[in-house]
Amino acid sequence: MNKLAVVIPVMAVLAVSMLSLLPGGQETPSEADTPIMDGRLSMTSMIVPESADSIGERAFEGCRSLEFVTLHSGVSSIGAGAFLGCPSLIALAFAGSGDVSLNGESLILEPLEGLTVINTLEGGRLTISSGMIGGSGITKAQPGSVYVFSHGVWKEAYRLAFEGDSVSKATRTGDYKGRVAMPPTASSISDDYNGPIFDFDKTWVTSVAIPEGVRSIGAKAFSGCDRLQSVELPRTLASIGREAFYGCSSLTSPDLPPGLKAIGRNAFYGCSSLVSMSVPDGVSDISGAFYGCSSLKTVSLPRSLSEIGDSAFYGCSSLEYVEISDSVESIASSAFYRCVSLSSVSIPGSVSVVGPKSFEGCSGLSSLTLEEGTSSIEYRAFAGCSSLTSVSIPASVSSIGADAFSGCSSLETVEFGGASVLSIGSDAFPARASLSETFYYENGSRMITNHSVLGKFVYRYGQDQGYHRTAS
Repeated sequence: MNKLAVVIPVMAVLAVSMLSLLPGGQETPSEADTPIMDGRLSMTSMIVPESADSIGERAFEGCRSLEFVTLHSGVSSIGAGAFLGCPSLIALAFAGSGDVSLNGESLILEPLEGLTVINTLEGGRLTISSGMIGGSGITKAQPGSVYVFSHGVWKEAYRLAFEGDSVSKATRTGDYKGRVAMPPTASSISDDYNGPIFDFDKTWVTSVAIPEGVRSIGAKAFSGCDRLQSVELPRTLASIGREAFYGCSSLTSPDLPPGLKAIGRNAFYGCSSLVSMSVPDGVSDISGAFYGCSSLKTVSLPRSLSEIGDSAFYGCSSLEYVEISDSVESIASSAFYRCVSLSSVSIPGSVSVVGPKSFEGCSGLSSLTLEEGTSSIEYRAFAGCSSLTSVSIPASVSSIGADAFSGCSSLETVEFGGASVLSIGSDAFPARASLSETFYYENGSRMITNHSVLGKFVYRYGQDQGYHRTAS
């Protein structure tokens, strides 16, 4: 779903009769009985500026996609029904400084189960009468406190701590379990120094909603939240830090926003419930990103990747297919280690290096295509690919590492494209495999087994045509 964040234009009073906002920012006069939003704008996040001192009746009624609203401390009144008919509303946040006290007898919203009110006022307490928000209302809420509407009452569920505009900690204050809503005033969730925001108590977090405006999720931010099932990521998100969702074993596939540019190492390590992932264009490194995602079946990789980083899909035992585009220049160490459900792989000629152990243990791999252009197949690159029956080595390959195809128990034929110079490591091929070319020792005698195919060879034509070793 495309998300849209809106900043309401500067005005002294948000009144029903003043204006109606349309997509693209166009302003047109509205009739007196028409809500400001009129339900026509599919926004999900809204910031009302400090200059607005009141919200008119039915001002945002019918904004069905609206999830986050930020009100500043200058708002002294909110009209009846201002947020009625907003079924997607997750959080109402208050920002600025000083105390805020709102009193009234008319409901401004329909309290939805799980709806949150977040106090991000600097040093100020928040009071909202029960007549305005239902239940018991909220009385003198402390800075950083988050109240959740549950079973007809408002209860403080957790408290947020901040370092600048970054959320640094979230601490449960009662017996609450459920969704954690981050404030729209934050630009980051944790950072590379704060670490996990939930400390030792993480079992109460089942979902996280992150609003538009947040640009980064820091290192280890949600690490170890093994009950976390879903996370809502904003379109403004540019980076996910290393180990940000490490060990979130209940997390199902989140939608990575199109503007995402960086995924840190081991960002989704051990997220064993992930089923599918689409990595957006712009991301250039996925080293270790999906290590141990054992339920991951499908993945879409962007053309911005020049390398499939080391251990990127290590142990992704359910991964059935991956398309490697011709933008990829190398496949790093253990990139697809033990991806046992991977049945076919086509490596384009743009990939010059197939790294060590990159496909080791892919026991279901029965079809392998290596296109002209690849120059090096490194140590144990395809070791243990026990379903592989044949392989063609293109002429561009000049180096095959030790044990490159060892343990390929079904490998029957190896076709060589005729590279002029070829270096082969020890036990590169299983002894049972039939090699398309003849290999010779330095003295000109023919090699008997594949295990003796070791060293640097040059190709010769004519009598004793084949590969002649020049050095061991």
